[in-house]
Amino acid sequence: MLGKIGKLITHLLKSDDKLKNEVFLFIAYEIEGKDYDKHDLAGQTLYGITLQWEPALYHKIKQAIESGEKPKIESAILDAYNILYSDYQCGIFDSPLDLYYFDFKLNAGKHAVEGIQAGVNNIIDLYNLKIPKLHVDGVLGNHTRKCVKQLSRYHKQLYFELQHQRHQFYLNNKQHRYIRGWCNRCDQVEYILNRLI
Repeated sequence: MLGKIGKLITHLLKSDDKLKNEVFLFIAYEIEGKDYDKHDLAGQTLYGITLQWEPALYHKIKQAIESGEKPKIESAILDAYNILYSDYQCGIFDSPLDLYYFDFKLNAGKHAVEGIQAGVNNIIDLYNLKIPKLHVDGVLGNHTRKCVKQLSRYHKQLYFELQHQRHQFYLNNKQHRYIRGWCNRCDQVEYILNRLI
């Protein structure tokens, strides 16, 4: 696995314009996969796209898999992930925070937003900033987006805050059977993205 990660890091550092899609494919192939665990509360999932929450994207990926053609599969994954990247409003964050937030949101939904909100509040406290703190409600609304924009010079700190919040969320989660896998996921994504700062 570290060999694949090392190759990806080398490629990303040479080609910033392809960074997002390369990270998306890494998440899809190396972390998510096309198999799902029958105990997963999300239900049927292909490369992190759930039938329950994203049926159109799920069926597009399923159809591409059935074709057996790798370019079609990659295109379907990238289309789905780019749609979700936009839907999740990842573009309000600087890179690599945007990609880390994307992976957290893909895996844990509104808990990623709660992590951002808690991280913003910690930064406000740490730097004694005169900004109203956020209500941690899991909604990326106007106030949260405004605070994130106001803290643009602190996005590196917010990136590390989100890592901390994510680890805390997983460690405190009641689905104990997944904790090791979730922590491994964090380690893999962080190993790549931390080198892009």
